[in-house]
Amino acid sequence: MAKATDFAAAIDLDWRVAAFTAVISVLAGLIFGTLPALVAARSGELVRLRSARGRSGGASTELRDARLTRRQKRIIHRNTMPGIPMPKGALAMLVLRVLQTGPLHGYAIAQRIRELSSDVLEAEEGSLYPALQRILLEGWATAQWGESETGRRVRFYRLTARGVRQLQLERRQYEQATAAIQAILRLA
Repeated sequence: MAKATDFAAAIDLDWRVAAFTAVISVLAGLIFGTLPALVAARSGELVRLRSARGRSGGASTELRDARLTRRQKRIIHRNTMPGIPMPKGALAMLVLRVLQTGPLHGYAIAQRIRELSSDVLEAEEGSLYPALQRILLEGWATAQWGESETGRRVRFYRLTARGVRQLQLERRQYEQATAAIQAILRLA
């Protein structure tokens, strides 16, 4: 028979193990409790800033005092918004549509797509520039070297008449596919 003192000695915890366990518990609480709450609070601040910018045209003192950097907005957005991938085949159509308003360089095209989609869709460089090359090869746009607003040498893309026809075709096909999908979702 085992004695009670032997059992107590067998389960005796070292103070280092107890301290380590306490530190891990505190860190887990911070990581899984406090940090998501802080991100959510910052997200609410971003929404408040966006609505204030819409009302005052960007001149409010509240905006000046609580201005977020582009990197901070991106971090908040990625932590609060679900990532929606660019629908297959939609990038070329969106690029053509954005170019319909006038010539733009690649980065400006990506920014415009992000802006018009309220930061939901993002044209990443790895897919945007190959799509632009394909658009050029198909003759849907032309490209000309120029200088950006920041003084950098960039390529400006301009929609051609052939590109306008392709955009109309792709829009019709997209609208037909969307209507068919909506019908299935409603009726199934």
